[in-house]
Amino acid sequence: MDHSSTFGQRLKHYRKALDLTQAELAQQVGCSVWTIVKIEADQRRPSRQIAERLALFLHIPPEQQRSFIQQARTPAQPIVAAPPADAPPSPSPTPAPALSQATNLLATLPPLIGRAQELEAAWNILCQADVRLLTFTGPPGIGKTLLALHIAQRALPHYADGVCFVPLAAVDDPALVIPTLARALGVRERGSPPLLTLIQGYVAEKQLLLLIDNFEHVSAAASALAELLSAAPRLNIVVTSRVALRSHQEYTFPVGPLSLPNLRSLPPLHVLATLPSIALFVARAQTIAPDFALTEANAAAVAAICVQLEGVPLAIDLAAARTRLLSPGAMLPRLRSRLALLTGAAWRLPARHRSLYATIDWSYELLTSGARTLFARLAVFVDGCTLEAIEAICGSEPRDPRADEAEPPIRAGSIMDQLDELLDHNLIWQEHAPDEERRFVMLEILREYAAEQLTLSGETEAVQRRHSDYYQALAETAAPELRGPRQVQWLDRLEREHGNLRAALRWSLERGQIALTAQLAGLLWRFWQRHGHRQEGRSWLEQTLAHGEALPPDLRAKVLNAAGVLAMEQGDNEVSQGFFEQALAIYRVIGDTWGSASMLGNLSIIVEKKGDLQQAIVLLEDSLALFRQLNDRWGIAMTDHLLGMVMRKTSALVQSRQFFEEALAIYRDLGDTGREAGLLQDLGELLLQQGSYAEAQSVCEASFALCRELGERRGMAYVLATLGQIALQQADLSQARSVFAESVRLFYEFGDSAGMVAGLEGLAQIAEAEGDALRQLQLRGAVAGIRRSINNRFSPEQPEVDGADRDKLLGAWSAGHTMTPDQIVEYVLEDSPALEWHALP
Repeated sequence: MDHSSTFGQRLKHYRKALDLTQAELAQQVGCSVWTIVKIEADQRRPSRQIAERLALFLHIPPEQQRSFIQQARTPAQPIVAAPPADAPPSPSPTPAPALSQATNLLATLPPLIGRAQELEAAWNILCQADVRLLTFTGPPGIGKTLLALHIAQRALPHYADGVCFVPLAAVDDPALVIPTLARALGVRERGSPPLLTLIQGYVAEKQLLLLIDNFEHVSAAASALAELLSAAPRLNIVVTSRVALRSHQEYTFPVGPLSLPNLRSLPPLHVLATLPSIALFVARAQTIAPDFALTEANAAAVAAICVQLEGVPLAIDLAAARTRLLSPGAMLPRLRSRLALLTGAAWRLPARHRSLYATIDWSYELLTSGARTLFARLAVFVDGCTLEAIEAICGSEPRDPRADEAEPPIRAGSIMDQLDELLDHNLIWQEHAPDEERRFVMLEILREYAAEQLTLSGETEAVQRRHSDYYQALAETAAPELRGPRQVQWLDRLEREHGNLRAALRWSLERGQIALTAQLAGLLWRFWQRHGHRQEGRSWLEQTLAHGEALPPDLRAKVLNAAGVLAMEQGDNEVSQGFFEQALAIYRVIGDTWGSASMLGNLSIIVEKKGDLQQAIVLLEDSLALFRQLNDRWGIAMTDHLLGMVMRKTSALVQSRQFFEEALAIYRDLGDTGREAGLLQDLGELLLQQGSYAEAQSVCEASFALCRELGERRGMAYVLATLGQIALQQADLSQARSVFAESVRLFYEFGDSAGMVAGLEGLAQIAEAEGDALRQLQLRGAVAGIRRSINNRFSPEQPEVDGADRDKLLGAWSAGHTMTPDQIVEYVLEDSPALEWHALP
């Protein structure tokens, strides 16, 4: 095939060669058919897991799999320089040799599970003519040694003088590296020449590969390797180390965790079993319990265990060793204290690996005292942190002036030097994306060990308080920004820091500092609302209220309002109304006009949902009067917006548009693009109701563009449902079908089955217009099923159907009524062309 083709074209070529439909391929790899449609249209890039499964099920030849996945994911190459143009071709892959060449490798290595891609990539690097020194780097237990051993075994036929394995695990002095190397090569001391000179003479003319294992704790001896390479032009060296050697001749190959399943959407069992982390767990479990198998009953627990252990091979290996005593389901809840569970579980491993704790401890002891201190303090961060946060929380002096001067002093040296040392030892690593500040990340297993060290230091309480104060200050800064022109950037920043914000909430709640919890939760509710964390946010807020009877009135009212908004968005209107009424009573008692105005507006939404439009108007007019009294423009705009929506429902369309236009002008002036996007969608529905289709189309497309810019997928779904109705009213059935289908898909991805109804009803209208009675009834049955699932009191009645096809038609309705959301989306998408996104702004 022409390699200038796009990945989507390449995928389509392979699929058609196997006579597979898009739906069949989607089922094989465990994704929706819409995902395959998007990938083939080059509108979506597959995840690495999907790319690997595609390579498997499309039977991509092994020598092409790496380029196939690279084209799918376009990952960065793990080398620092390209080979010269005249480099010889890489040797072909070969089966495991008979080990007839000189070597001290074991004749049979443990199987290398889940590392096929890394094996190919590393082999290709080693085969480049200018690569003399290749270092596998990575954190403890990640599988560097086994990968390097398999590379060495594969290389054996290509080195006339063999492969020599030099383990350094028992060597704790850099001065002992050369003697150890000499012993492995069979070189003996003779008189006065230095031993290094003798080794140089021995390897000078040899075509030899040295594999030196566990070099990180003797890295001071790295210069000796450079001298050997200078003396022997046909010598190659492969090293495993937690720390890069930093030699100018070195190529580094970072070894990362094994790929993991998506717990929200597990693939079929036969696909799940091929995932590297799952395959490793099963293989190791079967060495302990030969009758162990991955089944439908234990698959979810095994997947959750691998995710809990973050794909770290050593951790998975140690956990699987427990299957003799614990089923996966019984093991999973015990993984909260991973280190305690795993310690000593694998008697068959080398001494340095008999417990994960010992492995980490060994690496920790290699650090300088300052780096150890910083490593321990980093335990307070969850899911990474920025340099700014590290300096503020872990440095000698707190950056936040509100910090308690009486807390114990926290000693620290140069933060940058210590971070550099931790990076060198692979105890942390950096993540960064374009236009984002770099983050420092630590494996959770290492973080637990660091937390133990922090406890032993006696600094835990002081560092955690700094952590809480820092993220409280961050939330205070973010709160007003979430209503301004930089709201997208701040929402994204809070998302990146969500783990740390959770940790701050948990810390204050567990210590009974409910006021701190309330302050932080009260600042975060807009973020939870906008970024789809409603249930989590509501849980934090309700926990706060349950423990917060003694909260100051204004703070309690603030939490009640936040909990009410999130409950309302989840459709829990009775609970929401109770929260709003309690908050309104408090605001009236303490004389908080702004709070009272806000609660009147929120209560109007609940009253409107119950169908009392006139009472909703009364509440909103009272709210608007208070906001005008305060000259609060944002409050005025919000209330105008709500009044416009209610007026439209009373058919007062002229008044509705007036309120919308006044609100729109204020939103734009304030830079609140989120509210602007929502208002434009509501205005588009009003124009549709008035029959102004061209203007409605323009307004809704503007709304869609803003929602897409903001990452508001739910908003996009709502706008698409309106755009579908506009296309339908203009008899553009093809466009309407695509837009409605995309609306259904987006609501499905968001987990909003109620939102899917508008798109499904639109598609049913299209089926009716086209005379497809079976499809129309199946779609209407799906709508009835969704409504039934949302409200158990809803009892849908079968449609009135007569004629010879009555049984068939009622069967279609019943089939739709019993469809799951997954099945509904598949049914919708298989008959709907992909939406051309470029046709929308």
